Amino acid sequence: MLTNYESCRKIIGARYYYQGYAQDNGPPDATGAVYYSPRDDFGHGSHTASTAVGEEVNNVNLPGVSNLTAKGGAPHARLAVYKVCWHNSCSCADILKAYDDAISDGVDIITISITGNSKSNYFEDCFAIGAFHAYKNGILVSASAGNDGGYRTVANAAPWFLTVAASTIDREAYTFLRLGNGEVIRGYGLNLYQLEGYYPLVEASYCQINMLQYSVIRDTIVLCLVNGVDDSIDEKAEVLKEGGAVGMIVISNSNIIYNYAVPTAIPDITAPGVNILAAWLPNLETQAVDAVAYRFDSGTSMACPHATGVAAVVKAVRRTWSPAAIKSALMTTATLQDNTGGLIKSGQYQATPFDLGSGHLNPDLAVDPGLVYDFDIDDIIDFLCVQNANEWQLQNLVGRPVFCKTPPVAAYNLNYPSIGINYLDRPTSVYRTVTFKGKRNDPKTYKVSIEYPPGIKMRVVPDVLEFSDGSTKATYRVDFVPNGANGYVFGSITWSDGQEHNVRSPIAVNVV
Repeated sequence: MLTNYESCRKIIGARYYYQGYAQDNGPPDATGAVYYSPRDDFGHGSHTASTAVGEEVNNVNLPGVSNLTAKGGAPHARLAVYKVCWHNSCSCADILKAYDDAISDGVDIITISITGNSKSNYFEDCFAIGAFHAYKNGILVSASAGNDGGYRTVANAAPWFLTVAASTIDREAYTFLRLGNGEVIRGYGLNLYQLEGYYPLVEASYCQINMLQYSVIRDTIVLCLVNGVDDSIDEKAEVLKEGGAVGMIVISNSNIIYNYAVPTAIPDITAPGVNILAAWLPNLETQAVDAVAYRFDSGTSMACPHATGVAAVVKAVRRTWSPAAIKSALMTTATLQDNTGGLIKSGQYQATPFDLGSGHLNPDLAVDPGLVYDFDIDDIIDFLCVQNANEWQLQNLVGRPVFCKTPPVAAYNLNYPSIGINYLDRPTSVYRTVTFKGKRNDPKTYKVSIEYPPGIKMRVVPDVLEFSDGSTKATYRVDFVPNGANGYVFGSITWSDGQEHNVRSPIAVNVV
């Protein structure tokens, strides 16, 4: 969680919460070594915090890699830490208490690289409940989209989150495996230790505790299967080390291990999330003085703080902007191009909004987006009213009596920077309102360009927005008519002032 962008003492506050965990699971130290303090006892928190706000550190060296530079997205921002998880488990009571404290402490941005239950509704997910209260108090919450892949798997998908998916970057780590017949195989990963000579290769399925014969794996290199992103490689390594193995080769029987695309729900944005170098911590039990202080790690946990750092910079420059305006600035300025100038791909195919949301984070443009899409708590209430929410649930979440409109406002009319229609079987109109945030001398006329979804007739009315009369808001309508499409199709609209501002909104429509 970040406060304003000033050069001063980095960590200005730190709290920890364990009462909820202890109520559910017993004392945290009953199942392993932990710090009863805000201090990180795993490494994940250090890594994500330094990615978001770490100062520039030169000459970072790891075994086999040297002279690297590590720097967070907002290196001058200050940091307040709220530790809520123990042994990869987080209590809702602890999470909500931390949210309350962060709001009371006056943070500007919250970053949370933890995923809740993607299948629960907004009134049962404590991450979403806490983020709603933060949003109500003017605080944007940046959250990881989850690493599961597959069908309907986006976590932290409530519209008041900034939901971040992960991308690869132009850096890869390889280790070479030499077989006894002389063949060399290039593997993915950074090997910190070099073995001398040859060792027998043993296959041990998933390499799980209590399923290995130590007498068989001792002094061997063990081939392990990994099944899904929740199957911990670190835990396998510890088991093999205990059994006397000298090395481990990991292969996957699933194609989703490093596939951070999240189909059938749209993340807001994509940010770097594979092979990210950031701070780590020494082993809690050994406290080795020569332990590596930096490490590469991968996942949407790593992508989320990249977006958080940029959001913190936008907040520092645009102090009065709402969470929705900051979120809009990041989304509408995102890019669809990779570092070679081609369109970003998911595997061998062109990425869709289900893979990368509105696009890849573009820090250089986010501070000055030209136009933003804004929405407040009342707009969110309209959205929730069509999510099968009853008035008791709404009142419990919002903290005051709530009554839904009759007729209700369609969910696709939430003033979001992207447009999504889950069920299109007839002509449908969607409405959006943009707010002019340009400088005094910027062009005041924006014209629309359309990338038409295949099999959809579509028009935007009006196709020109004028702010020259001193107005700051303009509303437009997008008309969709099915014309041969079946299933999900994608497109976009972009408002351009003809100079530096191109405000793009992705479109995803399910035609049935």
